[in-house]
Amino acid sequence: MCAHHARLWNREFTFSWKSPRSKPAGLYGNFKAEDGKRLCNTLVMLVYLLDRINPHSWKRRLGQLLAKHPAVKERSMGFPEDWRERSVWRGQL
Repeated sequence: MCAHHARLWNREFTFSWKSPRSKPAGLYGNFKAEDGKRLCNTLVMLVYLLDRINPHSWKRRLGQLLAKHPAVKERSMGFPEDWRERSVWRGQL
């Protein structure tokens, strides 16, 4: 999608993430089939994995990107209202 300039932020994907069998406390996502097809779940999994490689760098850049584009509504990506306060985004996993 990204390579071909398709919109990503408010797309509903054709698949839904399955809940990890042993997800760490604080890792959240909308893993129900009807809610889990939004970008938020993918970003949560990416931030969890990328924090193991280079803590905080990727999520800081994502935050800057969202701040640069305030017209992009986080709710359209599947983010809950309090997503910035969740432990995965605060580096507390």
